Order: sequence, then C-alpha cells, then structure tokens
Amino acid sequence: MSLAFLDQYNNADYTFYKIYPNEINDHKVPDFTDEDIILFGSFYSLWPIKRENLLRIINKAKDKGTFVIYDPNFRKSYFSEFDNYKKTIQENIYYADLVRGSNEDFSLIFDEQEPDKVYDIVQKYGCKNLIFTANARGAFLYTENIVKNYSVPKIEVISTIGAGDSFNAGLIYSLIKNDITLKNLISCSKTEWDEIIQTAIYFGSHVCTRYDNYIAEPFAKLIINN
Repeated sequence: MSLAFLDQYNNADYTFYKIYPNEINDHKVPDFTDEDIILFGSFYSLWPIKRENLLRIINKAKDKGTFVIYDPNFRKSYFSEFDNYKKTIQENIYYADLVRGSNEDFSLIFDEQEPDKVYDIVQKYGCKNLIFTANARGAFLYTENIVKNYSVPKIEVISTIGAGDSFNAGLIYSLIKNDITLKNLISCSKTEWDEIIQTAIYFGSHVCTRYDNYIAEPFAKLIINN
C-alpha cells in the first residue's frame, strides 16, 4: 500500500507499506517477440525475493529482441536502503535498451541532476538511450545520434501523482503507433522522436491537471482520433 501527500506546490511525497507474502510464486513468462515492448522498474525491480523471477522475464525478452525500457522510479523513502540496491540499479540499466528517469531519480541514485552527466553514467553502465525528465526544464533525449531538449507546456499543476507513469504510457503508445521497435530504434529520425517525446509530455502534463493518476477518457479518445 502507498500513501501520497501533496506539498504546497502540489508535488507528491510517497510513503510505502510493504507486506511480503510467505510464498513467492513463479511468473509465467510471456511469449515475447521482437515487436514487443516491456517496461520494468520501481521497487519491484529491486526486490531481492522477486529478482530471480524478474530476470527470467527480462532475459527471455532480451533473447527475443524485445525493446526493454527501465524506469528507476526511485523514491526518497528508499534512500536509507540505497547501498543495498545500488548494484541492482546498475544491473537494471545494463539490461535496458532505454532508460527513462526523472531528475529526482538521478539525484538520489547518482547524486547528479545535470542530464549530460547522467547520460555519461548511464552509458557507462551499458545503455545508449536516455530520456531524462526534469519538470519545468522539460525532457532531454539522448541517443547515439540525437541530443535534444523538449520544452513542456505551462500548466496549473493540480497533482503530480501518476505523471511519470502517464509519461511512460504516452511514450510506449507513440513508439507502437510509429512502429518503432528495437530493430529500427537506431534509425528513428528526429521527426519521429519529436512526436514520441511530445506525446509522452502531453500525457504526463494532462495528468498533472487532475487529481486522478491516469488520463481521462475524453483525452484518450482525442488521442486515438488524431
């Protein structure tokens, strides 16, 4: 269970309560293909008792050429345990084809908030693609061929709960819409990336204007009809 509290700027602070089951069942591994996308992250990706199951899934996805995205989503409430998870986070980056994280994530994980320096670190651990989101500073894209900063619209922020997850949803939706897979990721053009990142920003910004932590149905219909 998690509780989220909004500060005076409507940014969320989270408290997590974890009750672990006595038995951990193995997960069924999907029949991945090279046209699939898998996103993993948050504390679940660091949980030692689930690590074997998670790696079984990720390795199967990698074997099939699936596009693997990692979102650390590392919270302040876990920082006291950071030393226990540092190597696991590094390993998760190694498995990823794309890392998508926020300035808050990287400040906690790497003690660094400058996107250029974060990209250097991410590359050192084996991932060549980074999307760095930084609130009002926008989103920064780093690939082997492209470096670009995308601005975000000025909005009245009601709540930031769910903004990151919604950004990820918009990112994956647009990757699929544009037929971007791991096979052709390296050749993804700047124009295609512009649409992909701007769609992700659109999703995340929309959720910040409401108390629900997901996009509204009229918004979804508007996206589909466009």
